[in-house]
Amino acid sequence: MQEIIQALNSTFLTLIPKEERANSADKLRPILLYNVIYKIISKVIANRLKPIMSRITSPEQGGYTKG
Repeated sequence: MQEIIQALNSTFLTLIPKEERANSADKLRPILLYNVIYKIISKVIANRLKPIMSRITSPEQGGYTKG
């Protein structure tokens, strides 16, 4: 079970060059590739929590929420 959980949480970092022949870190753009199953599970959990978020968070903690 532990191996499955770790596999779902794995993320791959890919560096995309901003320009041709990028030879330093500031000329690379990092892109994180998440596991598809992890993204689906995260979205399902977020959608199920949406209706109760206003009841379980204080008004000061309401950043990035609708309303």
